[in-house]
This record gives sequence, structure tokens and C-alpha cells, in this order.
Amino acid sequence: MSYSLFDSLLEPVFVLNPEGQILYCNETGATICGINSRKLTRNKTTLAQAIRFEEPFEYLSQLSSITMATPYKELKFNTDTYENGKAQITIQPYSPLPEVNEFIVFFRDVTLEERLQKKYRAELEQKESYIEELKAA
Repeated sequence: MSYSLFDSLLEPVFVLNPEGQILYCNETGATICGINSRKLTRNKTTLAQAIRFEEPFEYLSQLSSITMATPYKELKFNTDTYENGKAQITIQPYSPLPEVNEFIVFFRDVTLEERLQKKYRAELEQKESYIEELKAA
């Protein structure tokens, strides 16, 4: 099966078998994991081995019971090259052939958004304190 459709996406995408092993990941996914995509697939690495989630991601242990797209779940994660990340993750079942069950994991990294939001909130609070000081003066 060719997954070249996902090659051009900027968000990490993984395709898993029912055991949770990575059958495919695009270049962005491999970069997040810090491992070459061929090595991930050749070594039959599971997503849980490649990406360490701070809290359990129960859908990964129940792949065979997923019949429709799961809701996005926001999780903190770590990898060998990516520390303290945060992502929104959904899993969708995919059957390229009647006897083949696979699962597509869309991994939306929101780490940068969260860091920028914290930065802008701190700047806003600082400006608000300056305004209060000016009012008091």
C-alpha cells in the first residue's frame, strides 16, 4: 500500500497495524521521533515506544475496537529529540483491503502555539500592571 498522500503533509502522520506497530510515518513524524522513518517501520516500533506520552493514551491499547475516528485528545509527550511537547491526536480506522485493518494517527503538534500563548499572556499581564501603576500615579 502506498501512503505517499501523507508525504507532503506538515503535520506528523503515522499508520499503525492492529498491534500498534508503525507501518508508515511521514518525514515530519520521523523528525518528531528523532528516528529515520525506515528504521521505525523496519524495527516494528510501536507508537508508544517512539513517543512517550505523559499520561496513558488508551486508544493505542484498544486499536482493534476503533470503528470510527476518535475525538482529538491533547497529550503531553517526550521523544529523544523533542522535550516537553504537546499534541492533539486522533486515530482513524483504515482498511485498504477487506482483510487488512490499519489505523491512521494524525498528530497535531501544538507545542509552539502553547508557548506563544504563554508568552503573549505574560506580556499582556505586564502591560496591564504598567497601566494600573500609571492610573495610581
